[in-house]
Amino acid sequence: MKKIVFINLCLLFTSLSFSQTVKMEFTQKKVVGNELTVYFYVQNLENEEQAQIILEDLLSENGIKSGRYFKAGNGKDRFQLYVNEIITANYVRDILLTHNVDFDYSTVRVNGVIQHPAELPEQVSVMGSKKTEMPEGFPEFSKTGNHELDVDNYRLSKDKWIEENSEQYNQMVKEMEENNKWREK
Repeated sequence: MKKIVFINLCLLFTSLSFSQTVKMEFTQKKVVGNELTVYFYVQNLENEEQAQIILEDLLSENGIKSGRYFKAGNGKDRFQLYVNEIITANYVRDILLTHNVDFDYSTVRVNGVIQHPAELPEQVSVMGSKKTEMPEGFPEFSKTGNHELDVDNYRLSKDKWIEENSEQYNQMVKEMEENNKWREK
């Protein structure tokens, strides 16, 4: 009996030793203090509505401060997130996969290797725009487990906030437009 247990433990140890964990890391990031701005492309995105739902899911996580979705100049679907150091590419991927979307692997290293390096832009530091801080009291997306209800509640509270704070909202929109003027050129 002891031999069988010993053999099983050896087999378990050997299989665990050789099993490979997939470590992903963002390749396009800016570090400011203990916060990061990360950029990544995704594939299998159906439409902008799905992108906004994914963004809402991402923004509901504690370690993700803010972010945006946009079509990059090359036509690819791209996200930009402001995160703290505990948010990893693996963590973000788990959220993407719940929406049947995944990285396109040109902006993420998998076990130290970029899968599609030819698709990388020349320089990320010139990309992006200034971050717009959300005004105090602006609604935050919260998860209750019922995604459709959560989205509806967020939209209702956001619409109510905009109605009650039209001047702040107009100022916020103006700042966003100013921060993104470089795109018009």
